[in-house]
Amino acid sequence: MTQAHWLDQYASSYHEWHEAQDKGRHCFYRPLGTVETAFDSDGIYYQGRADVNAFLELEVKHHLSKDQLQRRITLAWAVLRLYHVLLLARAVDKKPYMTAGNVAQRRFFLICPPVGPEDAISDATKSLAFIEQPLDDRELPSQFYRHAQNTGRVVNADEYLAKLFIFPVDATVGTKTSLKFLFVKGHQITDGLTNFTWLSHFVKLLNSPVITLEEAVSSLSQRTSIQTRLPLPQEDLYPRITGPRARKRWFWLLTVVLRHVKKPLPSAFANPLRRTRPLKEATAMPPIHARYLNYDVKPPLNTFTCMAKVPQSATKRLHKLCREAGTSIGAGAFVLVAMVMMSLHEDLYPDEAQESRRPFIGSFPINPRPFFKHHEAPNSMMLAFSDGVLLPFLPSSLDLESRFKLLVKQAHRQLSLYQKRAKVEETDAPAYMGSRGAGRVVAMNYVGAMERLRAKLPEEFRSSLGNHSPQGDLTAAQNGSMATCGVSSVGRSAWRKGEYDVDRELDEGEDAFVADYRFSKQNVRARDGEFLVGVWGDDDGIAANVSYDGNAIDEDLVREWQRRMESLLAETESKARL
Repeated sequence: MTQAHWLDQYASSYHEWHEAQDKGRHCFYRPLGTVETAFDSDGIYYQGRADVNAFLELEVKHHLSKDQLQRRITLAWAVLRLYHVLLLARAVDKKPYMTAGNVAQRRFFLICPPVGPEDAISDATKSLAFIEQPLDDRELPSQFYRHAQNTGRVVNADEYLAKLFIFPVDATVGTKTSLKFLFVKGHQITDGLTNFTWLSHFVKLLNSPVITLEEAVSSLSQRTSIQTRLPLPQEDLYPRITGPRARKRWFWLLTVVLRHVKKPLPSAFANPLRRTRPLKEATAMPPIHARYLNYDVKPPLNTFTCMAKVPQSATKRLHKLCREAGTSIGAGAFVLVAMVMMSLHEDLYPDEAQESRRPFIGSFPINPRPFFKHHEAPNSMMLAFSDGVLLPFLPSSLDLESRFKLLVKQAHRQLSLYQKRAKVEETDAPAYMGSRGAGRVVAMNYVGAMERLRAKLPEEFRSSLGNHSPQGDLTAAQNGSMATCGVSSVGRSAWRKGEYDVDRELDEGEDAFVADYRFSKQNVRARDGEFLVGVWGDDDGIAANVSYDGNAIDEDLVREWQRRMESLLAETESKARL
């Protein structure tokens, strides 16, 4: 095992999978990547902070008994875990046989393949729960969803990193009804894109014949089969720095220096939804679901959620304005959030001089896969981060559409910096390889990830070998303040209603079942002060789903944010303020 160096994990096969015996069972293990370890630290040290909750609602029709329905769901969950093997994984402290990585490596993924089909199904049931509650309790799914983010951590990293809850379904056979699920996953194994891959596959599996599911459990359980689907972290896939050793050292020296000297973004105006006095601790939930959730432990803060549905008329108006401005719809969604925040800030500080108003800054995650040409369907967590998009504060006294077009052009230009791919003539251009250029996104994020990881570790681990800052005395330039809020625009949802026909006549037997997509949403357990807005579009319009720190953010004010998100662009042109 080698001594630790901060470049050990960059494009080096550091995280390759190894085989070992764990308590007599054949297993695979590998070191967690840097970004994975940061999210792992969120979970194990802060009661599941950043863990992902995904709600899925299907419309179903079936002729199955309760036992047949539960077996179908269990088989589909077992196959999903075997196919996407990080759903089988545990995140554990280093064990004696784990010799991979350097001496500073503490956390590892561990996957122990089942010894056969029955073992695979038995293992799947340990991470699955059928909720037994009165069927007439219409508030059960939303209430349970809220409690699942405000009690002790749902997943236990030593046992599993993903758990599935199934809400009760109307037992009336032959009629259409709803089937609802809650998936809770550690963020170190998934992101928003991967969640769609997994959930859409789950719907396909639910609609498969039972014999097909049983055969899949048998074939996918084999150790040699699982070995072919073990995913590597993003750090192993990063592009190598080519050339002689001196050139490589010069590249990383420039990266560190650029992080030190780059011009930071100015202070943004604070989130206008913040409480005057943050709550000192999380509010405990009443132990209504103690059979399924741990009410003995409170998370450091409450995580609450809210969804705004922008109507079709307002969505069409946003599309029109973006076309006229020559920008992406994603930039338009970003600006919609910004304009709502500006209007709330204006109401909070009506007498503030315009020249004193600070800009809006929206932080956002980056999908890094295109930067290292990873074109496979997302099947693990891969994330990078930006400084944020800066937009000037424009008062509501200005024409609404003119204001929108000015802001959306600026948002589009800044967002495109993180989407632009290298052309031959650009690879040496200073802008392309600059501190915010696409050519240095991966390297800048790699160094930044090392620092973020160090900040998340308990104090006793921050100074240990391998956890020092790569920046040394050249500290990275920091923005003037935290962002006003976070915004993630994922474009048009890939979900489609009608893929499976719930109106068709069903035969009898164990395959008398059909399920079609109706609704989904996902949230994360928030960090201190966070207000994270996920925006996407579908046939019904634009939706914005937010996860936020309920100790810092006022829940009543969030409802006003929701109202304005839904109504801002619903104004007719004649009512747009001049």
